[in-house]
Amino acid sequence: MKKTLAVLSMLFTLAACEDSDKAASQVINASSEANSLVLQDGTAINLNGSIIKTSTKKDGKTEVITHTVKFDTGSKIAEHSIYGMLSKQGYTREVVENTGEKFKIHYYKKGHPTIGSVYQEKTTETGLSSVLAIYWKVI
Repeated sequence: MKKTLAVLSMLFTLAACEDSDKAASQVINASSEANSLVLQDGTAINLNGSIIKTSTKKDGKTEVITHTVKFDTGSKIAEHSIYGMLSKQGYTREVVENTGEKFKIHYYKKGHPTIGSVYQEKTTETGLSSVLAIYWKVI
């Protein structure tokens, strides 16, 4: 698992080296076994969901990495598990938007890029599920 994440990190680094004026986008489909994120500072966050897609987008000097994660729970439960781990690392949070279908949170830690997250909840025949898009600027 850690080797897979290391290889993905290297691929993102190499992709960032491309010199282009246009927005560059590289999408890597993560295996359904992937269940942890590595933050900018190297901190691993274990998830109660599965990473289904990881992408990087570069626009000029700004590069943003986005992970899409699927949870078999509602968005509030998924966010609670994420914030529980981030708060132990010194992050605070701010609810940016809270509608019936979308739940947007920013996580802050001094000296680190803001981590943004958008949770979208769906009701299925088997119950609630949610999809998280979590992103941060690469520095």
